[in-house]
Amino acid sequence: MQGRYDLGAALCTKKVAQGEPALLELPKPRLLLNFQNFGEAAIMLFSGSQSSHLENERIRSCLLEAMHGLLSGEDYS
Repeated sequence: MQGRYDLGAALCTKKVAQGEPALLELPKPRLLLNFQNFGEAAIMLFSGSQSSHLENERIRSCLLEAMHGLLSGEDYS
């Protein structure tokens, strides 16, 4: 399960590194919220401990919020 979250974090990082045009369209408060959620997910992933179901759901939620505005509907499938 952890590998799936690592892929989500990598996708988010790639889109930011490529200068995704959608980032320019996001208002600053939303961009800060994306960054905050990405940071929170990264800290949980790097903690290295075995995560519970609730922690996995929190990581998933953070990554989805971090990618807000960066993914189209087809990217979620």
